[in-house]
Formats: sequence, structure tokens, C-alpha cells
Amino acid sequence: MSNFLSYLHVFSVLFQLLIGVNNPPFKPGKRFEHTATIVDNKLFILGGFGEKEGKEFFYLDVSSPFTTLKPSWDDLTDINTLEAHWGAISVNGGADNSSLILYGGIQYNEDSSHSNFPLIHIFDAQNNSWSVPEVPGQEQIFYLTGSGVIDHSGQMYTLEIIHQMMVVFDTIDLTLWKKSSINNIFMTFYVAVLLPDQNIIYFSKQTSWLYPLLALLSLIIKVYI
Repeated sequence: MSNFLSYLHVFSVLFQLLIGVNNPPFKPGKRFEHTATIVDNKLFILGGFGEKEGKEFFYLDVSSPFTTLKPSWDDLTDINTLEAHWGAISVNGGADNSSLILYGGIQYNEDSSHSNFPLIHIFDAQNNSWSVPEVPGQEQIFYLTGSGVIDHSGQMYTLEIIHQMMVVFDTIDLTLWKKSSINNIFMTFYVAVLLPDQNIIYFSKQTSWLYPLLALLSLIIKVYI
């Protein structure tokens, strides 16, 4: 009996090694112009340019300690129904903050002014499913890469650079509207930070297509809630 148990143990170890060889752990490639969103203690990565087409979708569970040298990624690419894209922005929103809200994005081989990529996609992190909500008015919005912020009431703020407007998307009611002018400042490739006093600070390296390397621009816009 002892020999049988020993053989069984050796067989089990060899079987696990065989599984590891045939099913190596998922290792994402390097990328940029992707989105990174924390939802339910999971860091979701989606899209972008890089070593592989921007179709990959995966996450890292950050609820427990992990090593940055060899993180354990979980691959969700098989359930990713979105077209390969880059340049979107994302926030954690929804009724119970369990959704990844993807805003904008440009499909591969398309320019931003002729993209058929839907403006808004929603990923339900509890059911692992994507949906495209019917949101009136989204076809009138021109989007270029930047970043968005979301407040405590579930409203996401981003810039509409052609018509110089602030766009607000309610991630709970799924409604979209525009706010007042942003002082005729053209911004893209910007970073936005929502402060405790409900000011949004925007930082951008360019204010015009004529001056694409105009260093750093700081713009403060008051958000009235």
C-alpha cells in the first residue's frame, strides 16, 4: 500500500508539471494607450498598442499581496466582445461600483473622426459580461484620447474638444449631457484629477495642433453638483 501511495504521489506531481507545460500562465505583452481600472479589488487592463493587437483583456487580483516580478494575471480575452482598440478612457462606476465604464476609444486602422466604435461600453465585473447601452446624443460627441474622472454620485466628467464642452455621463442612469464652455482651450492627451473641493485639474502637453509640444498646461474647471 505504501508503494502504491508513493507511485500515486509521483504521478500526481508529474501530472501537475505536465499541465503547467501545456498551459503556461498568461503573460501580457507591453502596451500603451490602454485603460487600467480597479473594480472590486481587481485591476482590469484593456486594449492599447503594443506587442499584441489591442484585443487582450485581463486583470490582476489586488485584494491580497502579490509580487511585481511575477504577478498572477487572469486572462479574460475569450469573453472580450469589443473590437481591438486604443485611446479609450475608463472609470469604476455603476449603481454599486461594480462596473467598468469604457468611454471613447478608436478601432485599429481607423482615425478618430471616422470611428464606428461605440462611445460607451459597460463591463459587469460580477457577471463578466459586456454591454453597449443606448445613450441618446453620443453620436454628436467628438472624442480624442485623454482621461476621465468620476465623482461620489457616479457622474463621469470628460472633455469634448471640438465644441469646447464638458461632457457628463451618469453611470447609474446612463444619461449623457454637456455642460458649459471650457474657455476655448484645446486639450488632448491630458490627465484629469478630481479634487475634494470638486475642482478638476487638467494637465496636458499640448494646447493646439500648431504647438503640439507646448510643455505643461494646467486648467482648473469648477464642477457644480
